[in-house]
Amino acid sequence: MVYTVYETLGTTKYWTQLPWVVSNYVNIVPEFSESTGLLFINTEKADGTVVSPWTTTNTFDFKAVLISSSQRAANPNINWKNYTEVKKVLKLKD
Repeated sequence: MVYTVYETLGTTKYWTQLPWVVSNYVNIVPEFSESTGLLFINTEKADGTVVSPWTTTNTFDFKAVLISSSQRAANPNINWKNYTEVKKVLKLKD
């Protein structure tokens, strides 16, 4: 599971699961390599045009959580799209 911050209010960050479409303009999509284990975060214009969606430098926060099938099976009622819930149940540290 890969999450990104979609809003920060004060010192509290609110996370959303990828893929995510930002304001119907930018797609943020995770890609995983099965052979190397690498994670890539790609951004593209939501309308499919082949140009960068960015006109300035942008910085995003991301979190990746590797979840085994046994953890998913043992926790069938978790909303895996809710990072706060996943963090609590799996006892993750920031």
